[in-house]
Amino acid sequence: MNVLELVSKEYAVDPDRTFLMGHSMGGMGAYFLGQKYASKWAAVAPMSGTMAGADYHLDRLKKVPMLISVGETETATANNAQAQVEEMKKLGMSARYLEIPQGTHMSMIPPTVPQILAFFAPLKRKQFCAPSQRTPCRRKIPVRSGCWRFKTIVRGRDKRAQTTRASPVPLFPRRRLL
Repeated sequence: MNVLELVSKEYAVDPDRTFLMGHSMGGMGAYFLGQKYASKWAAVAPMSGTMAGADYHLDRLKKVPMLISVGETETATANNAQAQVEEMKKLGMSARYLEIPQGTHMSMIPPTVPQILAFFAPLKRKQFCAPSQRTPCRRKIPVRSGCWRFKTIVRGRDKRAQTTRASPVPLFPRRRLL
């Protein structure tokens, strides 16, 4: 989370389009960080990593779209992932399952990444305003100035957000890299 904060300070990162993806142990980490910081993510996509049978707060991911992907030859992981998706759907979560035909633990990565990026493309973070959430609800309000600026209101404190302009391309670096 420190790296996410550092990158957000250095570059013009849209906080409503921050995604989490991981493979294998990173997939399990995506589940863990996804539920721990659910209000930060627009979507989560674990690959070949499941938390089936683990005691963690799946309900915290209720507003976060999920794409769970595995390779077809990963029998145990595929079975756990399918069970995980079924449980998510019972909880009313937005979860999709993707199985790569004849995919192994490693060969499933190249065909999966473009599909995950296509899954992420139209999504934006949903606001968490429920009193049970530890993180604050953020809302943007226009501020008078020569160009559009937004002020983020966080529990009564004001934090200036990055100046934004209407542009179809997100993530412009604030300074030039060499």
